[in-house]
Amino acid sequence: MNCKERVLAAVNHEEPDRVPFNLNLCPRLWEEVASFFGVSVEKAMASPEICGDFFPPGYQPLPLEVRYARARKVLPDGKYIDEWGTLRDPKFRGGGTIDWFVDHPIKEPEDLDAYEFPDPDKDRCLNELDEYIRKYGDEYVVRGRTGEGWGLFEHAAHFLHGFEAFLKDLYLRPKFMEDLLDRVTEYRVEVVKRVMEREIDWIDMGADYGSQQGPLINPSLWRKFEKPRLRKIFELPRKKGVHVHLHSDGNIVELIPDLIEVGITILNPIQPLAMDPALIKEKFGKELCFDGTLDVQHTLPYGSPKDVENEVKTRMRTVGYDGGLILAPSHTVTEEVPLENVIALIKAIKKFGKYPAKSL
Repeated sequence: MNCKERVLAAVNHEEPDRVPFNLNLCPRLWEEVASFFGVSVEKAMASPEICGDFFPPGYQPLPLEVRYARARKVLPDGKYIDEWGTLRDPKFRGGGTIDWFVDHPIKEPEDLDAYEFPDPDKDRCLNELDEYIRKYGDEYVVRGRTGEGWGLFEHAAHFLHGFEAFLKDLYLRPKFMEDLLDRVTEYRVEVVKRVMEREIDWIDMGADYGSQQGPLINPSLWRKFEKPRLRKIFELPRKKGVHVHLHSDGNIVELIPDLIEVGITILNPIQPLAMDPALIKEKFGKELCFDGTLDVQHTLPYGSPKDVENEVKTRMRTVGYDGGLILAPSHTVTEEVPLENVIALIKAIKKFGKYPAKSL
């Protein structure tokens, strides 16, 4: 099997020759992993044996600050205004995270009336898609995005209105928030139309709906403000039978049936200290493929190599059976993780990421 066949088999609840995996490391760890295997960083990041099945030879995944924080105007103090008109501060960015949000362009309804969204024909998720398909579409999964990598309420809150103000205005000014979310949705729908003109295997959206304990927004509010707009965004992919991949950290068990209903077929990252991957597989494994499940909060940074190995074996046994699993850390692997645990993870996936999974 090539990388594409392996990933799509898992997504379609089949058991490929080995479990597909995806490794996303901070820059220091990429350098150390590359040195350990005696290859260049570029080769390490593009090797199915090292980083997994997602990045083809010669293809560099864009750094977060390029993907999510293109500067429109840089200020003397180092802060900058991004392409959405959001003031951001790179001083708050740690490895594997993002430049944080300081000020926002839409504070009042009249700001929304005057606000001009970027041209969907020039959305950067389209910039490299055609060239990627031409070069790599036969060997690697082609993933389109719904525009900006963040979800609807995140885009409306973090970028455009402010997170605290957004949460308050769901109660105090619901019509304003409906209008704001409608505008974001309209933009996303137009981007999805353009993405769906290409031959893609799935479409991505990022949306952190959960805290460690449960949904960030009351589920009844989420169902009122977010769910119908997600349904609209994913209507075309659903009609065409294209898989929909959603990223959401945290405990979102209460929202998973709704996510399935609007068309989600691949869920990431199944944060194991927030949700039990085995129970999630038991409840939703027929409808969803799970992408992630490996703990970056405790096992990878603070466990032993043996702990890492045991977690890979546990995931294969309790989540990997009947396919439907892409093994990956539940976030970017950050600075505090020791190299020995990253190497243990790669070796464990190669050794135990085979079927039948229940035999481990």
